[in-house]
Parts: sequence; C-alpha cells; structure tokens
Amino acid sequence: MNKYKGVVFFDYDGTTVDEVDEIKTATPTTVESLNKLKENGYLTMLCSGRTHRFLEMDIDKFMGAITCNGSHTEVEGEVIRDICIPDELVFQVVNEYFPRDTIIHFETRDISYYLHMDEEFFKNHCKLFNLPQRWYASFPGGSPAPAPPGISPADGARRLPQ
Repeated sequence: MNKYKGVVFFDYDGTTVDEVDEIKTATPTTVESLNKLKENGYLTMLCSGRTHRFLEMDIDKFMGAITCNGSHTEVEGEVIRDICIPDELVFQVVNEYFPRDTIIHFETRDISYYLHMDEEFFKNHCKLFNLPQRWYASFPGGSPAPAPPGISPADGARRLPQ
C-alpha cells in the first residue's frame, strides 16, 4: 500500500452512473478524472453492493474494486478478499426454510440464479432490465433438487439460450 499517496473510493449507483439522469456508464469527464488520480499516485477503487458482472461496463476504468457488499475485493488484478457461503449451507437453508413457491435470487461473480422460476421468467427479466441472458442460469423444472454435499448450483443449472 505504500506505493500510493492514498486511496479514493467511488460509489457506483448514483455517483459513477445515474439512472435518473440516464448516465449508463462513466462519463469521459469521470474517466479523465480517474486517470489524473492514477497519474498523481492515487489508487482508484470502485465500491458497490453489485456483483462484478453488473459493473463490467466500468470496472476496468478503476485500479480495483470492492464488490458484492464487501465480500470480494480486487486491487490491480489481485484478489485480496473473496468470501463465499459454502454450497452445502446455501442448499440446506433453501431446502429447510423456504417453501417451493418462494422466488430465491442468488448472485455469484459471473452468474445469477433464480430458484423456483422457469426460463420464461429469466427471459422477461433480462428484457425488462436490458441485461444479457448469459448472466443467468435456470434449473430444469425451475428448481434444483435437494443438493447432496459437494454439489453446487452450477452442477444442476444450464445457461439460458442466447
């Protein structure tokens, strides 16, 4: 950390981008300011509760990022922190505490899972929010079977067709 004069943190929603003002990506002025900070020896960090994929339009403009509500941190390509909930615990909680008619949304760095929903739901969700379908996976039948230990959501999921 001694190689930087300091760290400047930037929020994403409402700061770097702003849906109200229809700023969908960092403006040229913002990018210029980030470059000046880098040139002057400051580490620029994007901070967001969002996952990496929801920031992909702008994340490369910063020297690092704190994402997933602080559970993932990268600085200059090096992962500093990566906290994940074990798959077995996720499935145990889902299977014991949520009825099958509850929509459950899980986020990972690269993909979102909606349990108890069908492929049509995913397609409509992507269309409504203008999101690429490659970000989402569905489970056959709309819900995973109870997962045995060591089986992750990705093992039973399939990507939506593009």
